[in-house]
Amino acid sequence: MKQTALVSFLWPKSICVLEQYLATRPRVVITLRGAITVELRRVVSAVGGTLVALEDLLGPGDIQSIEKNAAAVNLNASHAMSEKGWASFAESMQLDAERLKPIITDALLPCVQRGMFLVEALEKASREYFIELLVVNEDWTYVPRCAVEWAKTHRIPSLHLSHAIALAKAYTVHSTVLSDVAAVFGKRGAESLLDAGVPKEHIRVTGNPAWDIYPALRARREH
Repeated sequence: MKQTALVSFLWPKSICVLEQYLATRPRVVITLRGAITVELRRVVSAVGGTLVALEDLLGPGDIQSIEKNAAAVNLNASHAMSEKGWASFAESMQLDAERLKPIITDALLPCVQRGMFLVEALEKASREYFIELLVVNEDWTYVPRCAVEWAKTHRIPSLHLSHAIALAKAYTVHSTVLSDVAAVFGKRGAESLLDAGVPKEHIRVTGNPAWDIYPALRARREH
């Protein structure tokens, strides 16, 4: 029987939420190696959970295969930018096609590699563990967005735990929420998402996690 796990891309400021979640349900917590802090280790070990770095799920053979496949993708992109359609597109945008080509291919290779590393590590995690949840602090930047899209293909629930209150109307990449549910601090925090067209049923008002410690502090003061 597989162990139950959750994949976390939470920032250090949100570890207190993870701590409360794990308090009654010890889990395997899967995250990026760079996100494993002293505090996260303390939180997971305190409840008898296990911490797993996604990178550790990949072996040398996996890495070699990914590097080879990423290089092939990069080569295909380079060939595509040698075709007439690319030159016409660049001209329509008033861009220098030949000058832009190496800039794109140089930037593309590490991005493709990183995405492939992430997806393959998540695939291995899903084969080894029963993943009940993917939680992120945002799903707009490259890594968490990729992870949320992966979770959707595997029908794994995803939660976007807001890291702040959005006081302006969401636009460009912020105008949508990819995760199944967005948890916001309050009604004001939900307004920008509603204005951007995010369905109301995908938004939950949960309060600001930073305030969760205050009832305990008040009890200490009374004593």
